[in-house]
Amino acid sequence: DLMIATHALNVLIGVGPDEQLLEVWPSANFQSVFSLPCNLAIDLLARRPDVVASGWRIEAAAKQIGAAKADFYPRVNLMAFAGLESLHFSNLFKGSSKMGGLEPAIYLPIFTAGRLKASLREKAAAFNEAVYDYNNLLLHAAVEVANQIISLKATKENLCKQKKVVELANKHYRLFQWRSEIGIDNELTVLQQEDKFLVQAYQLASLQQSHLLSVVNLLKALGGGYREYE
Repeated sequence: DLMIATHALNVLIGVGPDEQLLEVWPSANFQSVFSLPCNLAIDLLARRPDVVASGWRIEAAAKQIGAAKADFYPRVNLMAFAGLESLHFSNLFKGSSKMGGLEPAIYLPIFTAGRLKASLREKAAAFNEAVYDYNNLLLHAAVEVANQIISLKATKENLCKQKKVVELANKHYRLFQWRSEIGIDNELTVLQQEDKFLVQAYQLASLQQSHLLSVVNLLKALGGGYREYE
């Protein structure tokens, strides 16, 4: 039902079921056949939302590796030295220089090297997994585009052939109409030819639908379409 489909679209865009979805309803145009450019660059796939999100996950994983590597460097908390009487290295670890500081002034990773190495390996594995997922996503995206191109070419070829069949069936129907008007054929023969014409016209409409779906699927696979540059 058209209204049920309209309500479903309203839910997808976050509006109420009684809100007007479009001010002007679009009408399908079957006059021209969608054409493919001579060259479709794979760079177009970089605009796909799933590819962009996967790239961001790689970037985040790479930064996690950098953060894990930073944990290997010793840290000196200068604010913690405010609790010491002397900043001389010779007196730094003497009990007499303490004034009740609670936080450590120096962090040495040599005591936690095992944990830090395990954390670094974990972050590196997560990064490698993100890269693998990105490459796998690009591969499947390219296959999806290739499949849609094949489907589009096939529907375009069948559509052109079916248009010729419909034109021929229409000529036959008109011919038998004329023959009926001059008394050569009866009305039953005309109705039979009309039925054949309507069958071919229905197949043409079905092919037009398949062709438009192929166009939409290709535009979706490309991340929103393409622009042909000269």
